[in-house]
Amino acid sequence: MKNHWRGVLGYWRMEILHFYCSFRPSDASPRLSGSENIRTVQSELCYNVSWTGDSPPTPKQTAALRWLFSCPFDPQSISDTSFLHPDPLDLLVEVGPRLNFSTASSTNAASICRSIGLTDIDRIECSRRYLMKFQKAPEEGEKKKLTTSLYDRMTECVYPEPIRSFAISVSPEKVYEVDVIGGGRAALEAANTELGLAFDSWDLDYYTSLFQRVGRNPSSVWSASIWRSLTVSTAVIGFQGEAPSGRSGEAALAVQSDHEDPGHQQPE
Repeated sequence: MKNHWRGVLGYWRMEILHFYCSFRPSDASPRLSGSENIRTVQSELCYNVSWTGDSPPTPKQTAALRWLFSCPFDPQSISDTSFLHPDPLDLLVEVGPRLNFSTASSTNAASICRSIGLTDIDRIECSRRYLMKFQKAPEEGEKKKLTTSLYDRMTECVYPEPIRSFAISVSPEKVYEVDVIGGGRAALEAANTELGLAFDSWDLDYYTSLFQRVGRNPSSVWSASIWRSLTVSTAVIGFQGEAPSGRSGEAALAVQSDHEDPGHQQPE
């Protein structure tokens, strides 16, 4: 079983166990974009099991996991190694849930494991692996187009290699001050582009004037908060059946006054 262990002062911990399940040909044909050059497509599932025990799973525990993942009529459909063996010109793509949240399926699977005594499992995510063989060597653009057609970019991502941990190393961006007082509208325009806030010309003029008038620079967080308030307020107006012109009218003034109140402190 190809798993990575690490020992620190005699303490051992497994990160991820991998169990591979082969597809039948009828189940292995994804809807690919631009597949004229593809000769064959093979695929398999990979069950990525987060094992938190202080030692490797026993043969009995491993057998229980294989039984859980296998088809009752095909117990040999589960393997500790991949069924896919790419050649140099082939494209092997693995896609699965984003690692920053557990799926509902993972929650249910982990609960089932606990109910049968496998208490050292806290997460199980299933990824899909596709092996594409081509009639001629594909270009990079073709590979990218095929890859993006295999998964939902909102909830899934590509695994460049078999995952070894569900931990993600993501740190929040630093909060910075937008120098509207010193840089004027140009500073707010730059933040608008960098943060993707979609302020229009009216917004930029108004908030530049507002912050210069109160003598305070907004932070990047505060700028984003203003934009969200405008977006939500515009949606509410739309759902009420009104069609505002620009940001004029009582509703727009109410939105503006929320941010114009000098007593409304900027978050740190």
